Amino acid sequence: MSNFQKKVIGILGYPLEHSISPVFQQAALDSVGIAANYEAWSVIPENLQGFLDDIRRNNFIGANVTIPHKETVIGYLDDLDTNAEKIGSVNTIVNRDGRLIGYNTDGQGFIDMLIKPLPGHQEAFLDNLAGMSILLIGAGGAARAVAVFLADAIGSEGRVFICNRTKGKALELIGLLTESGTRAEYVDELDIAEVVEGIDIIVNSTTKGQSGLRIMGEGSVTSLEPYSALGPASPAVIPEPEMEGTSSAKSSIFQLSHSDILRNFEFSSKILTAVPASTCFVDLIYSPLETPMLAQARASGHLTLNGRGMNIAQAADAFVYKALIQHLTDSGFDLEEAYQRVFRTMESIW
Repeated sequence: MSNFQKKVIGILGYPLEHSISPVFQQAALDSVGIAANYEAWSVIPENLQGFLDDIRRNNFIGANVTIPHKETVIGYLDDLDTNAEKIGSVNTIVNRDGRLIGYNTDGQGFIDMLIKPLPGHQEAFLDNLAGMSILLIGAGGAARAVAVFLADAIGSEGRVFICNRTKGKALELIGLLTESGTRAEYVDELDIAEVVEGIDIIVNSTTKGQSGLRIMGEGSVTSLEPYSALGPASPAVIPEPEMEGTSSAKSSIFQLSHSDILRNFEFSSKILTAVPASTCFVDLIYSPLETPMLAQARASGHLTLNGRGMNIAQAADAFVYKALIQHLTDSGFDLEEAYQRVFRTMESIW
């Protein structure tokens, strides 16, 4: 059993009612013999700075960070690693003797999911990414993390098309990529069919297809769960229900959005008829395990992959190589062995 003095680590976000991180992260701690508690810290944005000061003063190990704090937390940290600074987003905070350091493991988790055989699997999803052409749908924080690492993986012979509902954010991301020598272009979501013929991988980093209700602010909600990421989406927005009214709210949104959902699926289906049989489809979403985009792609004969492996890989990376690297090394662990053990533990509970 490790004898280190820092006893607490947790996940920082708001809200966190449905987070399963405390369960599989605690199991991971136990699997490598580290006597620490993993907690869920639901912190409203106004209290973020004060909470981070508590982490620093009380010498907590650190925190995993999720929405809505992944970008705003940067202003309260003492330092960032190179990837987090480039991406502009943090998903892991490590307390180094009272100094809070920010990291981002999302991008590496994505690459690992694609080209490494995950624990318990004989083969990787893909052999490599060098020279490939990628269509990335979305330009938010997750897209930035994925794009930065994809740019390195595909090299100078590869290219990235960025498709986003708002052109401005897409152009910002394209600027970031072109600065590092990556060939990157913008494509409007209405023009996807014009570029897919030469695309090797289509990646969805938006919330189209994600389960649950999406809070829109001012007491209203919508749902993108019935939508494919390959088509435009304009779902109905309704007043936010009480917790027990979630199912009826989803039913109402579906009925009110029915014609829009049909248009989305028709658009998506037309794109799939233009996509080469060799094109792979990857969705960062893992709830549900098969989004409408992946279901359509699978039904049309394409290789598909959801975001479950990425989520576990980024969590294991943050656990072994960021937050607990010194403690594992001091305890005599080979880090790759620890990574495999932690990944298997997290995957078994997921």
